[in-house]
Amino acid sequence: QLVCGVRNLKLQRRLLAKGDITLKIAIEESQAAELSMLSAAEIQGKPVIPNSSAIHYEEVSPEGSSDEDRGVNRLRQPNPTQKKVKSTPIQPPRSQPICLSWGGVT
Repeated sequence: QLVCGVRNLKLQRRLLAKGDITLKIAIEESQAAELSMLSAAEIQGKPVIPNSSAIHYEEVSPEGSSDEDRGVNRLRQPNPTQKKVKSTPIQPPRSQPICLSWGGVT
């Protein structure tokens, strides 16, 4: 759960790549990454943004509290009376030939 809550994708990938990771190792790696980021920013004279912490933490809200009170947005089912919009596929430019084996421009 700790690894999935890590906001830094490079750190998260590094933790997931370890085969035998323990909670202690995950915490140590996360703290080391956060401290190295702070040190690098300090050396470069750049301000450190407080929201970019390496560890993401959320509190569990008590039962019975509504999503709106917690700021949770949920997808809603479309209203059946709303007009449906037909999507159109994007066509590639015709000036460049397309490789059919991988779909890219040759």
